Amino acid sequence: MDSFDLESFNNLIVKAKKYIAGAVFLLFPLFFLPVFRDAYSVSKNLLVIYSALVILVLDFFYLLLNRKMVWHKTNLDLPLYLFLFSALLSLVIMTPNKWQALFVSVEAYAVWVGWAVLLFTAVYTNLDTIRLALISAFFVAVNLFLSFVNVFSKISLPEQLDFIKNNYFVITGSYLEALVLLGFVFLYLVFGYIFGSKKRSLRNNNLLQAVESISLIVCLIAIILGVYNILNPVEVNGEPFRLILPPFRTSWYAAVEILKAPLTAVFGVGINNFSSIFTQVKTIDYNLSDLWIVSSFNLSASFFLHILTTTGILGLASFIFYLSRLYQQLMSKSSRLVFLFYVLVFVFLILPVTPIALYLLFVLSAKAGGKTEKYEINFGEIPLVYISSIGVNLAFIFVSFYYTFKYTRAELYFYQGIRALNTNSAVDVFENHRRAIIEFPYLEALRRNFSQINMALAENYLNQLVEENKKDKPDEEAVTNLRNSLNQAIQASIDEAKAVRDLNYQKAENWAFLGGIYRNILNLAQNADAWAISSYQRAVKLDPLNPSYKIELGGLFYALQQYNDAERLFESAIASKPNWANGYYNLAWAAYQRKDFAKAVNAMQNVVSLLESDSKANKESLEKAKKELEEFKKQLSSEEGSATSEAGLQEQGQEQNQEQLQIPTPPQHEIDQKINLPESASPPDTTEDNQ
Repeated sequence: MDSFDLESFNNLIVKAKKYIAGAVFLLFPLFFLPVFRDAYSVSKNLLVIYSALVILVLDFFYLLLNRKMVWHKTNLDLPLYLFLFSALLSLVIMTPNKWQALFVSVEAYAVWVGWAVLLFTAVYTNLDTIRLALISAFFVAVNLFLSFVNVFSKISLPEQLDFIKNNYFVITGSYLEALVLLGFVFLYLVFGYIFGSKKRSLRNNNLLQAVESISLIVCLIAIILGVYNILNPVEVNGEPFRLILPPFRTSWYAAVEILKAPLTAVFGVGINNFSSIFTQVKTIDYNLSDLWIVSSFNLSASFFLHILTTTGILGLASFIFYLSRLYQQLMSKSSRLVFLFYVLVFVFLILPVTPIALYLLFVLSAKAGGKTEKYEINFGEIPLVYISSIGVNLAFIFVSFYYTFKYTRAELYFYQGIRALNTNSAVDVFENHRRAIIEFPYLEALRRNFSQINMALAENYLNQLVEENKKDKPDEEAVTNLRNSLNQAIQASIDEAKAVRDLNYQKAENWAFLGGIYRNILNLAQNADAWAISSYQRAVKLDPLNPSYKIELGGLFYALQQYNDAERLFESAIASKPNWANGYYNLAWAAYQRKDFAKAVNAMQNVVSLLESDSKANKESLEKAKKELEEFKKQLSSEEGSATSEAGLQEQGQEQNQEQLQIPTPPQHEIDQKINLPESASPPDTTEDNQ
């Protein structure tokens, strides 16, 4: 290949890299693919990761043909490298589920690395990222307007795109992210319109003034529509489609909590592991709020607090170093960009990490990149180093593509399995989940779904077994086959639930899920009661103020007729959430079973009082609570209850299970001979006491 051809090829590589980076900066806010369980965040993450990998492939071909490595140094390189290194340390040292943290959620490590590659490309190719963001914001504004007037509902679309017809469809993924992007662009235009008017008059660019004026109006209208939709949410399945943000106070407590131990103070709790610390710092005030039903959040209320909590002081310090260097670069550019920097920092202070906020950070960083210094390492005279560098680069690219592709296929299969539920195709549901796990077994949501699927199969086999045994002459072969299938389905469900727990043993919800699986087989398998109790005790230990876990654990003791232990758990649930009628309801029944009728009456009176003061309470629940209260008072008066009256009361309690008030009860079906599960089905030994 002659020098002219090589030079042309090198120029082609530079252009290709610029076009790839430009496409990402233009399309990122608009990009979604309805082939994943989350059409927005998963799609956007993969767009960044695959684009960065393609750029690295182009760099590899440059190295291969030119026998030299070239990079362009900017003032942002060092702080960004430091932040990526500190995040990597947090990932390796602290994060339990490292593979999930690489790809899943907005804070995925591979996404940060991908944005870094795109940033370096945008800087040395002089990509105008601000202009691309302006174009993207225009289409987001159009999307908000069309959704508001419900235009999409009149268009015939494939089944996979039906969600676009909803009048809450936002192409960015949420109204919050759309408002962040539009607000950023609007303030950029306003600042230029006010402080750049003199320059515009000097160059007499009427067309530019007209374009900016129209853009301002479009952004303003879209922002008004977005705010209106947040303040007046549409109803989805009878419930308002509300924006739910993590509470700032609890997020602050989580950040302070990590400073109490040296290891977490330095490295944080790990990427994609915020929920594990959130559950440990919740307060009773949180349980008294409307958010109490959300057991944990995956993100902090503030971008800065999230980085501190997940990557520690090391991560926060390097991120602040990056922002300070970015500020210095912008100061040398224009006051308009400095103003945008202040806006972005304000967003980081008051809002969680979002894909759009991260996108805007790199949009601004690319614009501030400034001059680059070109460095070259020529391997022409060092063949051993040349071959080694090729091997290292090729291995990194191959491994990165391999695991990214595996993760992508897993997400595709996962979504196909979820869609198959709507068509009631049990075979497709099972098979797609199984394939997804083979491809990428590190997704907790995937393993949790597959556990539930196997439990549903077990319930189906159990129903068939019960019906077969009702016959005068059951088919022994059929009974044996059904018992074997039931055994296999239960074992598979337990294995998947244990896999979820093992992927992140620090999450209370993973232990509670395992406990729930054991609870479902309470009447079917030996030792299931002890295993369920052990799992729920660990969940309560990790989420000590979660009243739901305490009710579920207390319900296990109640089902085992260990009423003293049940009562203690119900009292603890009430202490965690004093305004929860269901907590008092369970306490009333536990006290009733112990013949402590005075305590039962007092607890049921609290139930009635709470339901009467709650305008949203179910009227049937209130009437039943009043009826049971009267029955309890009769028992208190006579200090004795007949078997008939007690049975009648218990039946009412079970009916209440379908209402707001409920007593946790085990599955009703039983089999003559309980299944003996292997020891591997049990949770690890734990000595933690339940709360």
